[in-house]
Amino acid sequence: MNQAFWLGQVAALSSAALWAAASVGYRYLGQTIPALGLNLAKGLVALGLILLTVFWLPIFPIHESPRSVGLLLGSGFLGIGLGDTAYFIALKELGARITLLLGTLSPLMTLLLAFWFLGETIPHLTAVGTIITLVGITVVIGERTAPISIESCPSSPVSRLGLLAVMGSNIAQAGGVALARVAFLETEFDPLYAALLRILAGVIFLVALGGFQGKLGDWLQGFWQLKRSFVKGREPSPTISGYELNIKACLILVLAALAGTYLGIWLQQISLKFVSAGIAQTLSSTSPLFILLLAPFLKEPVTLRAGLGATLAVGGIALVFLTPTLT
Repeated sequence: MNQAFWLGQVAALSSAALWAAASVGYRYLGQTIPALGLNLAKGLVALGLILLTVFWLPIFPIHESPRSVGLLLGSGFLGIGLGDTAYFIALKELGARITLLLGTLSPLMTLLLAFWFLGETIPHLTAVGTIITLVGITVVIGERTAPISIESCPSSPVSRLGLLAVMGSNIAQAGGVALARVAFLETEFDPLYAALLRILAGVIFLVALGGFQGKLGDWLQGFWQLKRSFVKGREPSPTISGYELNIKACLILVLAALAGTYLGIWLQQISLKFVSAGIAQTLSSTSPLFILLLAPFLKEPVTLRAGLGATLAVGGIALVFLTPTLT
């Protein structure tokens, strides 16, 4: 078995596991911080961490081309900028449960895009394993109410805007993964360099969007709190001097961004370098399975149906991993 292929698959699963851990922190922060502000904040923190890493590691490619750099920037604009923004709109309109269920279409869209535009094909057993994995994830998500919820599922009829948003998110995520895969096929990029370009493009998009709407301050307001000297006294000054950083929120943000965005996206790029786009996206979408492992710590029950769905998904993952040794 090609060791690089194994590395790519393990990296994709590790990315999903880290996102599952980070989602616990994002769920807490999402109670007081707007989704777009949270998306921007985690991107800024991850960007800072990557720049610190780049300062110490010689990761920049020697023979990169403007085309491949543009592909990675476009990948970040699509997947992190447009894709995540549409995803958070869907969360608000549909709730986490429906959004996550429909989000399982993203790996299938990635497979189709990779087949049509990259000519990537996968063995029949791998395709079967991919489908089994997605079915298992769907069963798990269908049982659980909101593993990374920012808002609970509304009781009103399904929103057309929400449906458009989640489908737009799926397309953008699939397109972003496909563009990144093209860049890796054309140039020997270091995965961390690719993560830097993708996150940078996403942050630029969100800053531009927030600046255009004049809501950057509102988005990030949850990371500030009244100074203690003002809490029991007069109304605080309208200036920034009346506020201080919310240390708890900032600490949770840094830890979540370190795990889910900095390391998570870095590992996702490693997977895209060594395995096909469809396999990478499928394995990276298994975070609901890892959230089940965290359920005891979150004091959430795990039902028989969720356990069976997880078992089915793990069987599909095993088939994806073992296919090269069986053929």
